[in-house]
Amino acid sequence: MKKQIGVLLLFALITASVVGYVILKPKPIHMTFHGIKYRLGAEQVELADPVAIRVDGRLKTSLLGQKQFAGTIRIDGVQLPVPEDQQMLDIQFKENGVGIMKYEYLENKGERNERQHSFAFGSIDMNEDFSAFSIAVAEQKGSTASWNYEDGIMISAPASSRSEASQLTERLRGTED
Repeated sequence: MKKQIGVLLLFALITASVVGYVILKPKPIHMTFHGIKYRLGAEQVELADPVAIRVDGRLKTSLLGQKQFAGTIRIDGVQLPVPEDQQMLDIQFKENGVGIMKYEYLENKGERNERQHSFAFGSIDMNEDFSAFSIAVAEQKGSTASWNYEDGIMISAPASSRSEASQLTERLRGTED
């Protein structure tokens, strides 16, 4: 009897370990998405440009289900004020799938006058497995950056039209009717 209980406990432990490994193992993401960059607002319906977004990194899930992306997100036509070798992101996603695209970098790296800086590109909403996302791009106005829900810039992928991109954004943000 004790032997059977021991075998059952060992089987349960092995099963739990395998399931935990499969769930918690970081998922590599190396994809180029084709999306649309557009501006919100009824007056802006004609403004929609196709854009390619290259995502390279790993998506991790914690024991509590919190998602974290570590890697790079490169958007064609977008020049970041961050040195190219320091464009790594570490995005902590909230339960609703929203995270902040914030770059931490060093000015004058390795020199005596080295200084730490940060640059917030915007916020990103993603689905469960990072196969669809929408980025609210913060716009620089003077010394601050902000985003406006009435006429802000969005980048959504995958999408091939403004309508598709807008629907994806609404679905990811939970604002569709």
